[in-house]
Amino acid sequence: MTAPVNEPTAPTTAPTTGPEETEAEKVRVRAKFEDARGFWDPLWDPVLDADPNLLDAYIDLSSVPWQDGTLSPKERELVYVAMNASTTHLYETGVRVHLRNAIGHGATPAEAMAVLAVVSEVGGHTMMSVLPLLAGELAARPGNDAPAVAPGPWPAAAEALAPRYLAAARRYSEVTRERGVLREPFRLLLAVAAAASATHLHLPAVQHHIRAALDGGVDWHEIVEVLEVVAMVGVHTLTEYARVVAEEFADRAEGTEPGAR
Repeated sequence: MTAPVNEPTAPTTAPTTGPEETEAEKVRVRAKFEDARGFWDPLWDPVLDADPNLLDAYIDLSSVPWQDGTLSPKERELVYVAMNASTTHLYETGVRVHLRNAIGHGATPAEAMAVLAVVSEVGGHTMMSVLPLLAGELAARPGNDAPAVAPGPWPAAAEALAPRYLAAARRYSEVTRERGVLREPFRLLLAVAAAASATHLHLPAVQHHIRAALDGGVDWHEIVEVLEVVAMVGVHTLTEYARVVAEEFADRAEGTEPGAR
């Protein structure tokens, strides 16, 4: 007995949506964004025009820490500021949007500058990663004048090979901590955010700052909350380039010379 032959099925097509339905969906999605996040910015207009369903899904994704988190709205917006202001991202549009939101929640100039100060420390991750490697290479080459470095965390290599830098870096970090503008657990969370953002993702620093946060009494749920916030950095691909897609295709439809904008 032969097995039945399955008849090929016709490809399914998405139901067509008329202009009125599309506009109604855009209105719904924008209202959902404003309700979930408390603001709207024109940078989202090209995304909404191109793909309201994708933006709808993003709203659900980005709203998780706002629904389940324990940080204050001000601090959560300042985490966004930190993520956008990082040397490895430098997304001024995002800094401005979220700084305005933070100001609306009561942020002060001193707090905003303290956030930037914490994030500016990411440059030290060069030393954190590379000095132990240098120490290992020097140890494998006897006869040089480099001091011996005891195995262990990176400060041991810095103490031996760059003691003046280490002392100065510690003082730089202490300036923000000693001022007390930010509550200490939040300062520790900002350091996690800066190290863990996808544009940096420096795992030795992530581990270092997670340990410091836990040792400083930060609840692990707050660390997860901060990670949920900085995980949104990828959406800037949409906010920056949905507009470019719209412009380039509009130019061709209108017969405009490419690159004339």
